Amino acid sequence: MSLFYKLIILGLLLALAAPFIMKKPDGTPFMTWQQLMPDNVKSAIKKDTQLYRWKDDKGHWQYTDTPPGNNQAEKIAVKTTINSMKTIELPEGYQAKKQEPENQQDQKTYVLKTPSVNFSDDYIYLQGFLREAWVGERIKHVNVMKVQAGNNSKFLYHICEYIRGQTLSEWMHDNPKPSIAKVREIIKQVIAALRAFQRLELVHRDLKPENIMIDSFDQIKLIDYGTVTVASLDENKNTLEETVPQGTLNYIAPETLLHMEANNQSDLFSLGVICYQMLCGELPYKPMKRAEVTFSSYPQWLYRSIKQFRPELPIWLDLALKKATKADPKMRYQAFSELFTDINKPNTSAIEEYKTQPLLQRDPIKFWQGVSLVLFIALMLSLFATN
Repeated sequence: MSLFYKLIILGLLLALAAPFIMKKPDGTPFMTWQQLMPDNVKSAIKKDTQLYRWKDDKGHWQYTDTPPGNNQAEKIAVKTTINSMKTIELPEGYQAKKQEPENQQDQKTYVLKTPSVNFSDDYIYLQGFLREAWVGERIKHVNVMKVQAGNNSKFLYHICEYIRGQTLSEWMHDNPKPSIAKVREIIKQVIAALRAFQRLELVHRDLKPENIMIDSFDQIKLIDYGTVTVASLDENKNTLEETVPQGTLNYIAPETLLHMEANNQSDLFSLGVICYQMLCGELPYKPMKRAEVTFSSYPQWLYRSIKQFRPELPIWLDLALKKATKADPKMRYQAFSELFTDINKPNTSAIEEYKTQPLLQRDPIKFWQGVSLVLFIALMLSLFATN
């Protein structure tokens, strides 16, 4: 039998076996993949022609299918109605999701999140989407976005907490050189969210500015955790095996990139990168593109002192960020509390150790600049001597 026919047979077997391979954390199977296809979803969608909305005396949005006789009412286009959720397009600048549903049962506004059509045949992506709802229903924390799955529905979607604010990436663009105190307050909230994950033996794995929301009251919300690892599921081999590192390049921990390993120290590395970027707008390591990832060992990650970009920042803060973003996890902080302590006040022992290091180790760039200057002067003297 030729290789071509063998591949066809293997593909058919995998397609038939997929619904039975993937199981929910409680042991029940997920829906068949045919149920995830857009055509099947469209068959259960009721199209509405128009919807009107206005704000009541308390500032809450009210909706009706008929003109309310209110001069303040505006007509909006209704996209779909799914399981009592009427969805409309979100205005620009709100949470980075596609639709804003108004629940006809409690009249509250939520975010409707659905799988991307581009990944409808990507089992790892769909597994992460399903796992996100499972995790979101178990984490109850003020700094983590609330998520619930579509209850009693055969369609795949999440109902998420509606967060009116901006991503941390947008916040950094608006605040290019924030104070240490401001960054410290944001990091404190992110650490609180990550500790909620840690208590349930979860690792986020995709911590980045785009996955952190900040509202007008400076409250932080951690969102988008479909890449989270669940220790109990991994131990039971109840998940599909991942073949590529999960996360975002330049924020992903080196041990994940090199060895497909991830734990809470991996999230700590990503947090250190975010803290560094918030303070100076740059990354602690030279930015990489996917095609350029050729690193094979930890020493290839060369830390860039934050004082290169903001010389006014204290050396003790640079030392804390350097330790948080160590490529080798054994050299990193072992707990979030250690990192937070060292960005709050100077670590005197670390400073003393730094002072005793040779210049080559403390500041290799300055060392080689000095060597180059000495060689240049020696060359010029030799030229003058020959003349």
